[in-house]
Amino acid sequence: MYGHEFKELRLEQGITQKEACKGICSESKLSRWENDQIEVAFSTAMRLLNRIHITSHEFMGWSKFSPQPETDKEVTEVWHKEEIPLIKHVAKKQLDKYHQSKILLIFYQP
Repeated sequence: MYGHEFKELRLEQGITQKEACKGICSESKLSRWENDQIEVAFSTAMRLLNRIHITSHEFMGWSKFSPQPETDKEVTEVWHKEEIPLIKHVAKKQLDKYHQSKILLIFYQP
């Protein structure tokens, strides 16, 4: 979650929540994002960054963004159990999901 970093940048520029979110999202949604209680859609985050005059590249560099999504919970659990037949079963299931979607990040989604 990177809402708290957005908040720091917004405050540095003296932009209120009301000004930042006008026409993009509600103040309560922005507040919850800034307090790391929720995630916002990528498009919303981009619009909010644009509103405070920050590019996505600047934000990722400033926030020390590290795109390391969490591994699917089932994959993690079977890996730690070290039961080869179970690992093979889950691996096959994950590969089937990938072949249906062709989205590599599917391995990180529940």
